[in-house]
Amino acid sequence: ARGDLIILSEPDGTYIGSDLERFLVYAKEFDVVLGSRTGQSTPLSGADMTVIRKFENVFEAKTIEVLFNTNALTDIGCSFKLFKRETLRKMIPYFRTRNSLFATELVLLAVALNTHFIDIPITFKKRVGTSTFVEGWQKAAKWGIRIQLFILAYWFRWISNGKKLKKIRQP
Repeated sequence: ARGDLIILSEPDGTYIGSDLERFLVYAKEFDVVLGSRTGQSTPLSGADMTVIRKFENVFEAKTIEVLFNTNALTDIGCSFKLFKRETLRKMIPYFRTRNSLFATELVLLAVALNTHFIDIPITFKKRVGTSTFVEGWQKAAKWGIRIQLFILAYWFRWISNGKKLKKIRQP
């Protein structure tokens, strides 16, 4: 990417391009714009957002909000995000995750590094294909527990370092 703004999005058909306009409006004032699939505009049926998934996302977001004493968060699992290039550069030395928890780590980094961010509602449509992580309530529950433990471990590491993150050497 060569631009000043970087968009993260999955190619599974759940997001719509016209929501980019909304991201761009908020990018004028914020360094990070996080999409949220848990707002009132997201139905519980037809959009791959079950009651369990919606509850988990809101619960995990509120956990981060309380533990890190930050502004409102409503969804940490949404991969539709916008970053200003310079902000993303500041985050790169702190990346630890090289797996499916990457979207969650991006939110945690934004919060822990005191990034000026906002959480905005987006349109969320039915996915093309199925998710290997949340297909069925047992997998969704297991995934939710894994994310919650990741958040708690991140927070413990953050407070044990005096509310500062330690940089990771990149290969």
